[in-house]
Amino acid sequence: MIFSGSYDKTVRVWDVRTLECKATLTGHTSAVRALVASPTKVFSGSDDATIKVWDAETLKCLKTLEGHEDNVRVLAVSDQYMFSGS
Repeated sequence: MIFSGSYDKTVRVWDVRTLECKATLTGHTSAVRALVASPTKVFSGSDDATIKVWDAETLKCLKTLEGHEDNVRVLAVSDQYMFSGS
C-alpha cells in the first residue's frame, strides 16, 4: 500500500499493484501535510494542528494527538517514538 495526504483533508490508501484507491481516511479538518508509517501504524499530520494515528491493517483511527499550536509539517518514526514538527 501507498498512503497519500491531501489538501482535501483526507489520507488515501492506494494498492501498489493495481494503482487503485482502496480507501479514503477522513477525520482531519484541514489539509494533510505529513505522513509516516511504522510496521503497524500510519501517522498523519495536518494543518488542523493534530496528528492522527491509524491502524495500518484495519485503517481505523486509533487516536488523535493534540498539542501543537500550528500546522504539523513533518513526522518521523523510530522503533519506540514518533516525532513531529510544527
